[in-house]
Amino acid sequence: MSDRLAQMSNTVTDTKDQLVNRAKEKADAVVGQTIESLDQQIEVLSERLEQLSNEARRRWQSVDSHLHERPYMYLAGAGLVGLGLGLYLKAKSSSSRDFT
Repeated sequence: MSDRLAQMSNTVTDTKDQLVNRAKEKADAVVGQTIESLDQQIEVLSERLEQLSNEARRRWQSVDSHLHERPYMYLAGAGLVGLGLGLYLKAKSSSSRDFT
């Protein structure tokens, strides 16, 4: 009886060890797949960021060259914005005095 109990105990221990090993293997596989998927997503995001950086650089060079070719347009635009803002603020301050 004692031998049979010892054998059953060994069988249970072996079965438990096999289940633990199988669970560890499956967990390692899932972690490996997750890491691989994340690596792929990081690579895709890195490529997209590089594309956006190149696009921004290209557009900035286009704006910069346009600014150097026609600076008067930007100066005139800034002057008109300043004039409009000044007239607006002057009108707003004079209209607020009318109510006091």
